Amino acid sequence: MKASRLSASFPPIIEWINYIGMTLVLLFGAWQAMQNQMTVGDIVAYLAYLRLLQGPIRSFSRMVSKIQQASAAYERIHEVLETVPVVRNKKRAINLPPLQGDVLFDNVDFAYEKGVPVLQNFYLRIEPKQVTALVGSSGSGKSTIAHLIARLYDVQKGAVFVDGYPLTDVTLESLRTQIGIVSALLIHRETPVETVVAGK
Repeated sequence: MKASRLSASFPPIIEWINYIGMTLVLLFGAWQAMQNQMTVGDIVAYLAYLRLLQGPIRSFSRMVSKIQQASAAYERIHEVLETVPVVRNKKRAINLPPLQGDVLFDNVDFAYEKGVPVLQNFYLRIEPKQVTALVGSSGSGKSTIAHLIARLYDVQKGAVFVDGYPLTDVTLESLRTQIGIVSALLIHRETPVETVVAGK
């Protein structure tokens, strides 16, 4: 907000200063011309010099605005880098062997906010080399299921298993290096689809 206010205030201030400068040059030049101490050509030359100064002044104002925007962006990036992840490896987590693709949601409950459940007593079994399509309206939990397989979130109840291993017992690195999530859109139906690819 500070950067936006600063960038919005500079252009009118610069224009105002330029117009005041041109007015002062014209008034002073007219008075000097009436005293026969300056010619019309001198006044035009001073106005031209004043116009030449406007470019660097505008560039300086834009530079100050960019510095403010960069400062705000740095603060946001710093906050993200300093954020402690909620989902972390537990002690003595094991490395997941090469995936075969067996996925099991065993009576899973999950909610992003308390009192607003997304999944309740959810059970799903996906066997290796099986293609499973989850179809539903926006907000029905399709993306949530894909994110839970990659353990971007932890479930509140139940467990998610991959090849018989509970996700909470394996390291995040060994899991996520073998899983990819691809977001796509079916144009003819305008239905979002989350595709989870297991295996290297």
